[in-house]
Amino acid sequence: MESSTARPVAVKPFRKILVPVDFSDHSALALQTAAALSRSHEAALTLVYVYEPMAVAVPEGYLLFTFAEQGGFDLIVMGTHGRRGLSHVFLGSVAERVVRMAPCPVLTVRAHAATASVARWS
Repeated sequence: MESSTARPVAVKPFRKILVPVDFSDHSALALQTAAALSRSHEAALTLVYVYEPMAVAVPEGYLLFTFAEQGGFDLIVMGTHGRRGLSHVFLGSVAERVVRMAPCPVLTVRAHAATASVARWS
């Protein structure tokens, strides 16, 4: 049996990182993660404030990933609630939609209850 060797994959360095924030504990932890990545990759960090608009005719997350595409971002780092079951079905997941439709890689950061209390906004 022949073993196949994996080809090295050239990973594009992150130069522009987009972080949507809503001032929740989840987005605070995502911001901390993005800041660490920004420092290690010497990348620019852009924050965009995300709020719950009144009902509009565009799907949730649409404006975020079009903003990411137009801005030429290499990475989106965003918090997620990690909802499952019926709460996920009824509330949906903006993070899930962004992951599926974003023009660049998306890193989702899920805060656990113990971790979220550390990541509070000051």
